[in-house]
Amino acid sequence: MLFRSADQKGTVDRIARTHEVRVGLVENPPFVIRDGDEPRGVEVEAIKNFAASQNAHPVWTWGGEQKLMRQLEHFEMDLVAGGIEENTPWSKYIGLTSTYVDDQVIATPPGENQLIKRLDEFLGQNKSQIQADLARTRNGQ
Repeated sequence: MLFRSADQKGTVDRIARTHEVRVGLVENPPFVIRDGDEPRGVEVEAIKNFAASQNAHPVWTWGGEQKLMRQLEHFEMDLVAGGIEENTPWSKYIGLTSTYVDDQVIATPPGENQLIKRLDEFLGQNKSQIQADLARTRNGQ
């Protein structure tokens, strides 16, 4: 019996094949910080670690939220990060992880349930580290 990916457009399969996670970044400290060529921030570190857990690396694209969310909606991005809140008006058009701290989520393409499941599991397993990183960043350390 052949099992198909639980992702509508096969995002998890594409990540496994290319070893790349295409990530849109919206600057929003402390979650995403633009610091020269290399981004940093709580969500940036979490996504780097998630990508590594999938034997992949992130490919960063900077932009405004509207542009990146449209790209996500059309499967041109795998994730969008930038301190996005669970009540985002984009939730009608894209997928969202569960909240990982406060009301923060990471955006995914619509219908990519396997990707959301994997990312939710990763964020849940690393929640205490993410919370510690956020507290440290908010305290200026």
